[in-house]
Amino acid sequence: MFKSSYQRSLFRTFLLAGALPLVICVILILSIFRVSSDANTNRTGEARIASMARAVALFTSRSETALNRVASDPLIISALEHHTPASTDIYHSLYSALNDIPSSPEITVYDSAGSLLYTTGSGKPGEKLPTDWGLLSSAGDNDSVVYRRTSPYDAELRSCMEIACPVKLGGTILGYAVIEVSDRCISGLLADLSGETDYMLLDPLWNEVHASPFLQEASAAEKLRNALLHPESSDELLDDYRLFISRDENSGFISVLCMYRPLNDHTVRVLYTVALLSIFLSLFLCLLFSVRLSNQVSKPVRSLNEAMEQVEQGNLDVKLEEAGTDELRLLSSRFSRMIGQLKSNISSSIRQQQELGETKMRMMQAQLNPHFLYNTLDTMKWLAKIHHVPEISTISANLADILRSSISADEFVPLRDELRMLERYVEIQKIRFPDKFKYRTDIAEDTPDLYIPKLMLQPLVENAIIHGFEDGSSGEIIVSSKLDNDLLVIEVRDTGCGISDEMKLALISARENTGELSRGHLGLHNVDAILRLNYGEKHGLQISDGDPGTCIRAELPLDRVRKNDGREQ
Repeated sequence: MFKSSYQRSLFRTFLLAGALPLVICVILILSIFRVSSDANTNRTGEARIASMARAVALFTSRSETALNRVASDPLIISALEHHTPASTDIYHSLYSALNDIPSSPEITVYDSAGSLLYTTGSGKPGEKLPTDWGLLSSAGDNDSVVYRRTSPYDAELRSCMEIACPVKLGGTILGYAVIEVSDRCISGLLADLSGETDYMLLDPLWNEVHASPFLQEASAAEKLRNALLHPESSDELLDDYRLFISRDENSGFISVLCMYRPLNDHTVRVLYTVALLSIFLSLFLCLLFSVRLSNQVSKPVRSLNEAMEQVEQGNLDVKLEEAGTDELRLLSSRFSRMIGQLKSNISSSIRQQQELGETKMRMMQAQLNPHFLYNTLDTMKWLAKIHHVPEISTISANLADILRSSISADEFVPLRDELRMLERYVEIQKIRFPDKFKYRTDIAEDTPDLYIPKLMLQPLVENAIIHGFEDGSSGEIIVSSKLDNDLLVIEVRDTGCGISDEMKLALISARENTGELSRGHLGLHNVDAILRLNYGEKHGLQISDGDPGTCIRAELPLDRVRKNDGREQ
């Protein structure tokens, strides 16, 4: 389940992050490049075809003007009417008519029978053109300027385009004026305007009038005409070119500019093939890197997940391999340290529970000190037999109160109850050791209702009685309490001979070693252990020398000794 979720999610994420931007960028770049290239081709082609169209329109317009000038020239009309031989004036009129026409075409004058009379070109007098069909027939029938592609059926091909109009006198056709436009003339007219691209000039029937060498050899005009007649057909030549077409309104001739597509179908296929190969190569590399990265990331996480499952099952001896220097290694290292600390905490908790149980048992033993009970009972017995004094009643009542408090189930009692039980104990000890010590308390007003561990003070006072006055001296025992910031401070002081250094060392050693303790140290050790277990290590007993005597001090956290409804906060 882990592999199918986390590792595969990482794999898909790495793969998409590496491959998707590349695919999108390649597609966008190709698309933008293709659109930009087509747009640039369109702008260039439209500008050039517009220039060609203006040049053709200017040429046909000036040619028509020149023909009308010749047809209305009195000298030409007179020469045709009287069949005047060629003269300098006639040729001057013909050349003058051609002055405004670019590319220097040739002009020829035919008589009404179609015989050549005058020409600025290479024609010979006497050459004939048919008048009942072809160019001259169209000019005579239309009674206007006509434009035709030169036909081999009309005459010898000396030009590619002919422009003709009739010369009339009073409605009678005297002859015909014809402008013959050669390939060189059209090339000079259009080549510079078309730039380095191929071009064609077609007649109204889409027949080739003039074409650049490449298109002429490729029969482009025929292919274009077939494409117009059969739109469903396809031609490789036309597919590779972007065609720009303009029709001259005056002559009906069609200018065609053929610009090679920078990105034709073949080029696009090559580009897309290269792009696809690049994408597949990149996908393959992304696949390899994604597998490696997903394994590199998921393997430590998977190991960590398996280790956590073992910890959930209770196995705290699990170990993780810590390889590398990245955050995952740090995570594994911290997990290992956490497990180690958990084991240490569990061991410490078990040890503390054992110590607590042992301490409670020793506390119970200390509560019922056999020597104290034996001596007290012995005293009661002899007093009862010999003196018949009322102290027996006092000792018996106090002993009953002490025993009743010892066997109660409460672990924590108010300081007031602990002091009351302590007074019973002190009263018994005063009867046992008359005039040996005095007892008094110094209790702050805001402390009696605070809760402390049961039987906490009795072992401290017992220690003061036994060890403070063991040299036979007498003195005073003072029990005091006060609040110091967030602490309840309880002190038991005596003015006796003071505690020995050996006992101080024994208490410190008992904190570090839970082994057997001598009977004289048992009470202090039990109280010290109870305080540390309930309030923390720093809240054990503090023993210091008084002036004179000894002072035993306990500092309890105030937030742990306040009680509500008999329960610790």
